[in-house]
Amino acid sequence: MRTHRQFVTAAGSAADKNPNTPKALVDALRDLNPWVDNADLDHHGFGSVTATKTGLDVDMVRTQTIKKKTTKTIAGDDFRYKIARGQTSIKGVNGPPAKQQG
Repeated sequence: MRTHRQFVTAAGSAADKNPNTPKALVDALRDLNPWVDNADLDHHGFGSVTATKTGLDVDMVRTQTIKKKTTKTIAGDDFRYKIARGQTSIKGVNGPPAKQQG
């Protein structure tokens, strides 16, 4: 008897043409870390940060693919954050609101 199992790794589905980071994985990350608001585990990228006395402007730049050499990135503001000095979380900026405690 043959058994087929499909595993979703920490890298999501790793399908940059059809990204599918499981919502349950994003929710688990958000529950564990106040600085996780959204997640895309199907693309590679980097953070561009401008730091001032009053806070940080952060733009998470994601590449369209890693399967060929390119400079194309994914457009949008869904991974852009303004973080004020003393701020304790970014939940709800682009992702769903933080769960209410209590």
